[in-house]
Amino acid sequence: MTDPRQAVRPTRAEASLQHSPAAAPSPRHALRLGLLLALLAVLLHGTAGLDATPSQGALAADAVDPNAASAEAFDHVRAGDWLADQGDRDGALRSYGVAREMFRRLAAQDPANAEWQRGLAISDERLGDVHWDRGDLAGAESSYGAALKVFERLAAQDPADSDWQRSVSISLTRIGDLLRAKGDLAGALQRHAAALEIIERLVALEPANATWRRDLAVSHQRLGDLLWDKGDLDGALKRHTAALETAKHLATQNPDDTGLQVDLAASHGKLGQLLKTMGERDRAKAMFEKGRAILAPLAEGSDVALWRQYLRNFDAELEALND
Repeated sequence: MTDPRQAVRPTRAEASLQHSPAAAPSPRHALRLGLLLALLAVLLHGTAGLDATPSQGALAADAVDPNAASAEAFDHVRAGDWLADQGDRDGALRSYGVAREMFRRLAAQDPANAEWQRGLAISDERLGDVHWDRGDLAGAESSYGAALKVFERLAAQDPADSDWQRSVSISLTRIGDLLRAKGDLAGALQRHAAALEIIERLVALEPANATWRRDLAVSHQRLGDLLWDKGDLDGALKRHTAALETAKHLATQNPDDTGLQVDLAASHGKLGQLLKTMGERDRAKAMFEKGRAILAPLAEGSDVALWRQYLRNFDAELEALND
């Protein structure tokens, strides 16, 4: 467990911050021809002209079959994901930029097409991720803000669509994390509170939805971390306790889901760290022991490096308390 108050950009691998699979193609999907061509285009053109007009594919978006152009645009998103995973930020930025321009042109042709609007928003979010990775927080905030506007418009057009509502919550969470990294705690608190309000409504509508409940736990954790940053330890304790209870519910309902079991262990660890800061050493120790007991059977012998690191962190926390 790292410092729970450290602002960390959510990654594509963080399930709680992902849009629906159809909306956000995964880089782990099979490499089809379009994706290979998109990657080849980046390799051939390199990263020159990142601020210039995108590739011929983007320019042709209004001159070819729109559905084919949409498929190509999503291929550029996938190519950007793959390049980002390889550490090629410039290549990823170029690929996402091509995708964004293609979706922008498609959406301009048919503003009522929700799929193209969604593709535009996803491209903006991916660009925001890369800008953040490159240290361009202003660029990240601009891209995230553009994505939020699209999702808010889609949600307003179809209030009954829970996926749009969740997408707004995800975008608010991203912006909240970014503002926290910039030191704007008041702005971050506002965005995370708004995200939590949306997720609470969704959970109330569909209590059995595990994805939304996990979003709920993450929202409580984000708010807890912010309140901790602001020195409101009692408020932070309330939020992290709520996150733990939600994680416990999910783990109990899904005993075979190792990811949810790890979430539960991590929630114990984070609450333990907060209690230690508050001087509640006995309660903190109990939390660390419970978290370790959950994690140990999963981490020992596992090839997941992060789980093994969590286990070492639990051991370090317990050793420090025993000194």
